[in-house]
Amino acid sequence: KHVGLRLPGVRVCAASEPMGRCGRAAPPTSSRSRLDRRPCRPCHSWLAALVGLALHGDCLAKLTKTVVKLGPPRGKRPGNMRRDWQFLGKFGFGLGRSKYECRIRELWPKKLNGTELRIEAYMDEEWPLVEATENVCDREKHARRTRSVRVGQFGEWGDVDVGSFKQTVRPHVWYFAIADCNQTLTGSNYEFEVEIHATQADGSEFSVELRWALHANIVMVLGFSAFLLSFWRRAVAFRNHTGSVHAVIWSLAAIVVVQFIAELLHTGHLAAYRSDGVGLRPLEFASESLFIISQIMQTSLLIIIASGYTLTRAKLGELDVVPLILFLVGLVNIIVAVIDKLRPEAAHVFSEYEGFKGWTLLVMHVVLYVWFLLAVHWTKESSGLKVQNFLSSFSAAASVNFLAYPLTFVVAHLFAPYFRKPLMESGIMLAQVCSNLWLSSLFLDRGAYFEASCLGASPLPGGGSPVRFFKDD
Repeated sequence: KHVGLRLPGVRVCAASEPMGRCGRAAPPTSSRSRLDRRPCRPCHSWLAALVGLALHGDCLAKLTKTVVKLGPPRGKRPGNMRRDWQFLGKFGFGLGRSKYECRIRELWPKKLNGTELRIEAYMDEEWPLVEATENVCDREKHARRTRSVRVGQFGEWGDVDVGSFKQTVRPHVWYFAIADCNQTLTGSNYEFEVEIHATQADGSEFSVELRWALHANIVMVLGFSAFLLSFWRRAVAFRNHTGSVHAVIWSLAAIVVVQFIAELLHTGHLAAYRSDGVGLRPLEFASESLFIISQIMQTSLLIIIASGYTLTRAKLGELDVVPLILFLVGLVNIIVAVIDKLRPEAAHVFSEYEGFKGWTLLVMHVVLYVWFLLAVHWTKESSGLKVQNFLSSFSAAASVNFLAYPLTFVVAHLFAPYFRKPLMESGIMLAQVCSNLWLSSLFLDRGAYFEASCLGASPLPGGGSPVRFFKDD
């Protein structure tokens, strides 16, 4: 079980140096440790930087930090028990020989000198057995790798320990844990920080489920750029033809711009993540918040149209409460996202769409879809045949937007854990693209919506005329 390697050219990082930022003590070789890679040189063009990061594999990093408590309980309260085993994190390794590097330092009480702790690595096939084993110290028998790692002296970082895996059949998710089943920690409760640096066989340090995340997001950014240019040209042509641009078109333009900014920020976070293993957390949070806002804006637009805006009425009227309600829904989503970011990594969660956050989003999507269907039903009852026919096709197309998340959520759970995140993000991205294309065609083409709504109802040249004239009245 004790399998590992020491790479030439690797020096031990000083206590003040984070992993991945150490200099080199020996000439570079093809097998030198990723801890000794120097930061990449900045590019002057953001687009060149993104494309370069996608195509060039030298600027890569993956770094996870976990704070755990081990040893006797602090205090003598009833129910306090000794902690001999703690989950650290997980990483999806692809085919070939991959490696990981680990080091430990004591955060409290900083009095250990040369103590060794066990780092255990479990394959996904054995992980259910590990969780089913109640005695944590009996879990080691299911480990594929166990290594003794020395803790640094008096709060300093210990030596970097290097281990490896070789996989030839399929990718696997490996789970890491730290243990003190020999009970070398005595006297008080101890707090440690553990850093794990994992790399694929080809040097990439994205987990297997994230291997193509940056490439996909760069494609999305380029696609959004092309779509925005096309949308602007069509909107100008629409204005030249009708004399004005209706509020629904301006709303769709705002939605697409917010989505574009969110995608751009997320791509920037992934690019930074690939270069330093941490990424830019403010960009990540801003991207997720903007994406939630864009979804709320799009949902508001669909529900308002389903409630009769531009079809049976020219002004919002009492429908102005819809954006307010959905704003509160979006605020709840953002709060849930913040709570999810603050929670420690869970062994059973492989993406941000699982766990409490995933189920909360699923329930909200279903509730909003029911609201949309009720709005369509009520509008049909008070409208003419032309509007009814349009609403039938409109509700069918909009259902794809509402049901994309629930259906992808269910389907993703039928696949292996490391496939869930790319499946979820691919499904959501596809639904987002299709929804934008459909809505732009719906609003800017002189089709069924133009004929049934007030965009084409006024006898005046300006389709956005305030005259309340509907063809089915």
